[in-house]
Amino acid sequence: MQRSLKPFPRKPIKKPVTLIVGIVCRDGIVIASDSQTTGEYGEKQCDKEKVFRIEFKDRSPGLIATAGSLDFSTQVVEMIERCALEIEANNPRSLADLAEQANSEMKLKERSQFKRPAKELKQHFAENRYYLLIANYHKETPYIFKMQSDGKVSPTWQR
Repeated sequence: MQRSLKPFPRKPIKKPVTLIVGIVCRDGIVIASDSQTTGEYGEKQCDKEKVFRIEFKDRSPGLIATAGSLDFSTQVVEMIERCALEIEANNPRSLADLAEQANSEMKLKERSQFKRPAKELKQHFAENRYYLLIANYHKETPYIFKMQSDGKVSPTWQR
């Protein structure tokens, strides 16, 4: 008698969580994140960069920390880096505005590359959700913003 082989049942993989933290200190802003990522099949890597320094045309710096989908958040950070080099940071929200713009561009790119029904596209974005913590100074005042990939940048926090 011949037996059929049944596929080995896979347990759903629990996705670990990345914490990102922004602290305003007396002499600066500290942004921190872990460096671990988990792949589609549960494999872990502990050498991923999740905190990025952004520099504007006028050499004003900012920091962005990422959590969630590293593939999507890295694309957005790369877009922000390119755009920041072409403009000056002329207001407290310059970096936050670039993040919103890059998020919109990345979503348009995904929609055009993967022609899917709206329900599948919504699921695709939910599975690749990411978060950005955005920090910068403007006129010697620290600002920290947060952004979720399916929303806008939060109202500013200011000391």
